[in-house]
Amino acid sequence: MLNSRHKSQSLTPALLASVAFCERFSLSRRRLLHGTGLEPIDLHNSQLAISFEQQRRLFKTISQLRPEPDSAFILAEHLLYEQANLLAALSNSNRLGQALRILNAHCFRYSPLMLAQSFITAQRVEVYYSPMFDIPSAHSQFMAEFQSYLLAHTLKRLTGHWVKSWFNFSHARPKNVMEYEQRLGTRLQFNQPAFSVVFEKKWLNFKFSEGNTWRARRVISEYQKCDDGLPTTPQLIMQLIRNERFSNLEQVADLLGMSKATVKRKLSDYGLSFQGLHDTVRKHQALHWLQQPGYSNEQVAEYLQYSDVTNFRRAVKRWTGYTPSQIKQLLVSWT
Repeated sequence: MLNSRHKSQSLTPALLASVAFCERFSLSRRRLLHGTGLEPIDLHNSQLAISFEQQRRLFKTISQLRPEPDSAFILAEHLLYEQANLLAALSNSNRLGQALRILNAHCFRYSPLMLAQSFITAQRVEVYYSPMFDIPSAHSQFMAEFQSYLLAHTLKRLTGHWVKSWFNFSHARPKNVMEYEQRLGTRLQFNQPAFSVVFEKKWLNFKFSEGNTWRARRVISEYQKCDDGLPTTPQLIMQLIRNERFSNLEQVADLLGMSKATVKRKLSDYGLSFQGLHDTVRKHQALHWLQQPGYSNEQVAEYLQYSDVTNFRRAVKRWTGYTPSQIKQLLVSWT
């Protein structure tokens, strides 16, 4: 029996968490690995690393093997356990904001299968999520539950406090809403234009008590060796689209020193396309700016480089299922 406590950290945390989940509920390890190209004997390879596609299959299989309302939350709990060394090291960072930036740099290991964009205002931090893969709505809900627990309890473990947060889910209010309230609190919104988590900006300045700085550097260095210390291709392209406001594949490919075909191939390895990433960035930007006081639809359209506000409205409707005016009515006031 695989005992993840004694396995090397080079094993992908998502795989260890998936195996621990199955052991907890006496689920078949072979059924868990079905379709991943992995065999039970591979779990004894301490150097094993798995791909995004294998992680996607693992999580999807877990949601099918145990379709209970608490499964996503429990899987996230196991993943946090597997990340204990990293979180302990990060608690020696200067402030919470620095720790979260390091986590973002290692998102493949820490938070698999989800892309995130953060927006910081004078009072709050808004984190918008989208899945790496085009996934069915049922599995999308599973991943949203998983991610919300992961962030909420990471903040708690790092600070020692429940960080006041709001959770916006794009899926309908579930029958098991009590599971959400027990694990996330009562600040919950459903049927929202996108999945996002919001918390107060003041927490970014939370200062950690003095700790073992040497240990922090050592553990973080180990993670950097695993991830080469570089953002994944989707992350990097999203940053370019957002910060440099590039609108086409050719511009991004030139900046990366790659051909358009190479960029397409790299994104396809993640189940993504350039247009899909472009739409995700623009959707999250639109949602952020539409909820800022004093910003009209015309101003947001201009910021997103739409010359025609009608085309902007159509794009927002296509991305979210809502018009900009409907979104303004749906979004919660965080003040």
